[in-house]
Amino acid sequence: MVAGIEKYLIIAELISSVIFFLFFFIFRRIEKTCGKFIMLGMLASVYISFYDFLIETNNYSTALFFFPLYFLAVFAMYPIAYRYLVCVANDRNDRIIIKIFSFMPLLATLITWAFYLPLDYESKYKFIQQNLNQLGNSSSLFFFFQIIIYSLYYIQIIIFIIIFIQIYLLNKKREKSLSRARNLFLPKWLFFVIAIFILYETIYFVLFFIEVNLQFDLITQLINLLFIIFIGILGIKHDEFVISIQLDNLFKNKISEPKEKIKKAFNEEEAKKILAEIKSLLEEEKLYLNPALKIELVAKKLHIPINSLSEIINKLEGKNFSQFINYYRIEEAKKLMLTTKSESIEDIFLQVGFYTRSTFNRAFKSITHKTPTEFLKSINQD
Repeated sequence: MVAGIEKYLIIAELISSVIFFLFFFIFRRIEKTCGKFIMLGMLASVYISFYDFLIETNNYSTALFFFPLYFLAVFAMYPIAYRYLVCVANDRNDRIIIKIFSFMPLLATLITWAFYLPLDYESKYKFIQQNLNQLGNSSSLFFFFQIIIYSLYYIQIIIFIIIFIQIYLLNKKREKSLSRARNLFLPKWLFFVIAIFILYETIYFVLFFIEVNLQFDLITQLINLLFIIFIGILGIKHDEFVISIQLDNLFKNKISEPKEKIKKAFNEEEAKKILAEIKSLLEEEKLYLNPALKIELVAKKLHIPINSLSEIINKLEGKNFSQFINYYRIEEAKKLMLTTKSESIEDIFLQVGFYTRSTFNRAFKSITHKTPTEFLKSINQD
């Protein structure tokens, strides 16, 4: 019964990871700078779950070819998570411990090759048939390999925990700061979720080495599925997540009145101040480059009703919020077309905050009265 559940969990992992990866890659383009780490994490999940599926279905002849890079994908998860955190926080940390941490996946891969590649076909076949989650029921060669790989893996986790604590303490310090720093503070729930996965790894380590009789394969597959779902949801919400923490950071020192009071005391002078604040943020921080920028998010961070913010922009700019933001995006697109004539329209609309070319084309023509292609031709003629 347990084995059957494991099989279904692995199938669910594989299907989920493939669907999420295709969704990010084909159907929805996420912000490239930090979004690439979501893509890498999901790609690693696809590889891991596919290999686990091959093993679970006893398809060892195919698994032979995927095993050499299996631990590259497994060990890449924590460095990818770290890179994502510091990227979203607009942070850098190039100390020696970080460089060692980043090279762990390569080291694990080289160790795997040293044990695995010299074996003949039959020995390789027997090697991958042995269970990584059990000690003592394997050959001496595989047992030695297990000890090295597990030791290396938990050294990596210890380094990650040290780094994670440092990031958390630094994050708390930034959150209390009232300055508009380029480095951002991250939401507490993100640290909480990562802490849960670290706690699981710690408990697993203790129970595994004292050889408590638990269904490790079942627990591992369940956690893997939850992790894939977490990465998937984070990827879907990534653009909104990034713009939200940017706005949190920028508005954290802004003292706003309660919504009801602002609505009653609303006047043109207050409206101009709010619009000036928004324009300043757009021009200085280029928030419009994130396609997830929505009026709901801005209104929430300013602590004013959406209708009031919409009214401010309509009355003072003569545009709705989308038209107001698209003006900045199109101006940025025009600058890119003028300065980087070698770039394609496809590259440009993704850079300036549009998900699709059709939306970009409509916005471009409504503002410039030309299509992007016509505008490019006029530039080349000049």
